[in-house]
Amino acid sequence: MLRLCGLWLYFPWQMSPEKKEKRLLMEINNGRLAQIGIMGFLAAEKVPGSVPFLDGLIAPYTGEVMMPF
Repeated sequence: MLRLCGLWLYFPWQMSPEKKEKRLLMEINNGRLAQIGIMGFLAAEKVPGSVPFLDGLIAPYTGEVMMPF
């Protein structure tokens, strides 16, 4: 990391290949976990009781969940 004008700049090409591979794997795993979480919320909204942990925590959604896509 480089400090320039009070900002910390991030340059991934200055990393070792091992560190870059480790961070890429972390990014992929975090993305997969986020996708599973979002699908859990969508399932809980559309099918009441499908995700027991979320029962009563979120209100059912009556619109189309895939409309933005």
